Amino acid sequence: MKTVSNNAIMPIAGMILTFIACYELIQLVIAHNNLANFETWIFFKWIFKTYVAVMLITYCFDITMAIFDVAGHVISQSGNIIQNSTAVNASQLAQMRSTLEAMSIRELLPLFMVI
Repeated sequence: MKTVSNNAIMPIAGMILTFIACYELIQLVIAHNNLANFETWIFFKWIFKTYVAVMLITYCFDITMAIFDVAGHVISQSGNIIQNSTAVNASQLAQMRSTLEAMSIRELLPLFMVI
């Protein structure tokens, strides 16, 4: 899976990022009248955004694996909680049986239809 990420996904993401970064830079130059009204902060902002995007693409596999690890941990913990909280003991079964025996057919019919 890591080789697929490194050999297929990252090059495609790099090409898309290159297109977007170049397009944004061209629009930046055009929007400011071919740099007639020059402001340095816009270039620093562009460099910072491009840097963050490159870092996200570089570590996309690690980020994805971290998300899957956290999700797996949450699922395993919730499975333990569900298993422990749905345990039924003999006294609960006896109470359920006495409650069902006390019910009439009209009350039991909807329960039967659910099953």
